[in-house]
Amino acid sequence: MSNFHYHIDMKKHGFLSPNLPALIANIRKNGACQFAVAEAFSELGMCALRDMEINPACPQQVLGAPLFGRAVMSFQSAIILCERGLLLDAGILVRSAAETAIMLTAVAKDGRACKTLTLGMMHHERALAQSWLHDPEVKTVLSMDDIDALQSRIDEIDKNYPDAKDLEGDPIKVRSLADTYGTASLYNVVYRTTSGNAAHASLGTLKRHVKNVPHLALQRFKFGPEEENLAATLSDALMVISHALTSIYRLFPQIEHREDFEASVAAWKSLAI
Repeated sequence: MSNFHYHIDMKKHGFLSPNLPALIANIRKNGACQFAVAEAFSELGMCALRDMEINPACPQQVLGAPLFGRAVMSFQSAIILCERGLLLDAGILVRSAAETAIMLTAVAKDGRACKTLTLGMMHHERALAQSWLHDPEVKTVLSMDDIDALQSRIDEIDKNYPDAKDLEGDPIKVRSLADTYGTASLYNVVYRTTSGNAAHASLGTLKRHVKNVPHLALQRFKFGPEEENLAATLSDALMVISHALTSIYRLFPQIEHREDFEASVAAWKSLAI
C-alpha cells in the first residue's frame, strides 16, 4: 500500500493537471459566497489603484502607493491559490499581504514611519550586497561587473542613507509597527497564525499533509487540494485587504467607492466566519 494518498486527478501531474479547471469550478461553487465577497474587495482595490493621484512631494503617498499595490497583488494571488485548493500556499501570501498592510497603516498614520521603513529597506539591501561580496562561494559565480555593481550600490546607499549601515538586527519590526499604529489584531490573528500554520515548516503546517485512516489504524500522507480551511483562509485575506483599503483611503481622500467598501465589509461580516 502506498504511503501517499493522491487526489484522483493529480497522481501524475499534481496541481498542473489538465483537469484543474473542473477542480477550480467545484471549489468556487462550494465557496461561492466567500469568493463573491473576495472579488468585491478585489474590485475596490483596483478602483483605488486607478484613482490615486500621487503627490511626488509627499513621502507617505510615494511609499504608500506601492505598498498598497503589493498588498492587492498578494491578496489576488492568494485568491487564485484558494480556488485551486492550495490553502497552505495561499496562507503564505496572506501573511505577506498582512505584513505589507501593517507597514502601509504605519505610513498612512505617521510620516516618520516612512524614514524608518526606508532606512530598514536600505539596511537590508546593503547587508545582502555585503554578504555576497564576503561569501567565497558566491563570489566564484560573480563577474567583475557584478562585483563592481554591488560595491557601487553599497557606496550609493552609504552616501544617501548614511545611518543605514549603523543599524543592528532587523530595523523593521512588524510587531512594533502593529502595536504602535493600531494593527495588533491583524498581526495576532493573521500574521502570527499564518506564520505557524503556513509560512514555516512547522508541525502545524506538516500535519495538514497527513490523512488519518481510522479503519486501518494508520496515517497516510496526502497530496491534493484542501477545502476544509477555505472559509478561514479567505476570511484572513479579507481582513488584510480591508485594513489596506482603510489606510489607502486615509492617504488618498479623493478615492471614491467608500460606500461600496462599507457594503463589502458588511457582506464579509454577514458570512460569520
